[in-house]
Amino acid sequence: MKPYSATKTILVVPLLLALTLFSGPNQAEAIHPQQVIQNVTDELLSLLEQKKQQGKGEIDKTLFLAELETVLNPAVDYEKFSKGVMGKYYRRSTDLQHQQFIDVFKKSLFAAYGNAFMALDNEKIIIEPYDKPLRTKATIKMDVHTSSGKVYPIAYSMHLTGNDEWKLKNVIVNGMNLGLTFKNQFLSLMSKYRDVDKVIQHWSSDIPNEST
Repeated sequence: MKPYSATKTILVVPLLLALTLFSGPNQAEAIHPQQVIQNVTDELLSLLEQKKQQGKGEIDKTLFLAELETVLNPAVDYEKFSKGVMGKYYRRSTDLQHQQFIDVFKKSLFAAYGNAFMALDNEKIIIEPYDKPLRTKATIKMDVHTSSGKVYPIAYSMHLTGNDEWKLKNVIVNGMNLGLTFKNQFLSLMSKYRDVDKVIQHWSSDIPNEST
């Protein structure tokens, strides 16, 4: 498969490759996951290039993150992702708390990935062929080859929603399980504040990598 340009900082790649795929009765008409990956990646890289040209190298971060969110929102299952992060506290929380946490969780993801994405550089992305039958779960694997010769493996955990859409629910980057990492951070904040509302209130300010 043809390599694609991406960013030097690979933590953004999971969001770049979040995808939506229709299944069910219209399975024969569905776009294959690898083609969707190509389309989403190209769209986001095009967005970044436009911003670079408009700003002569300087990007309006706030505007860029808003547009990035618009592109990626339909492809990420934030409810499923955040449910895994909250763990046992999801069942002990109210629907309002669930939604409030999803809101701050999304912001932390886009802040972290957006900053990484704007780090800029050209790399090669090679997506492994996915030739297994599509059921309710799928893992899309790829390698990011950096200019220094390093290779970062990434695995994207996808699931088929009740609306027959394939969405991202977790990602493993170079052996680091991001869902588990955020879950450990949630547990740490719960240990500190002992209250879900306070964890939600302090989530953005207490997550160390949001502004990096």
